Amino acid sequence: MALELEPHAGQANQAPLTATSLYDLAASGPAWAVRLDGKLVAVGGHCPAWSGRTVAWGYLGQDCGPALPVMTKFVLRHMRHLEVEFPRIEAYAERNHAAGHRWLRLLGFKREGVMRKFCMGRDYLMYARVV
Repeated sequence: MALELEPHAGQANQAPLTATSLYDLAASGPAWAVRLDGKLVAVGGHCPAWSGRTVAWGYLGQDCGPALPVMTKFVLRHMRHLEVEFPRIEAYAERNHAAGHRWLRLLGFKREGVMRKFCMGRDYLMYARVV
């Protein structure tokens, strides 16, 4: 199902979505998907790393814009529940993915630093929500 997603232009330079990579993400922790008018527009979830820490992930589709307000509310509500078990939630966005940085800040993440050549030779910014 997740292979139906047409990635947002801001995520086009990230690691390609493959059946194996998506299966590994979905198998590593809870995951969710969003459909709009029957079309898959986003997938996401989190991967528990160790006690008290998890890494949030998401792929937004080209047509996710109309669903973004509802997705944002859902993710915020979900993170408030996650914070009980995981007082540290991390997320990463490619350095040049301005929309991704805006959404992470909207979700309450704070920038912590630059991870050089983190994925496919590209720099990413690390964000965290810490309670």
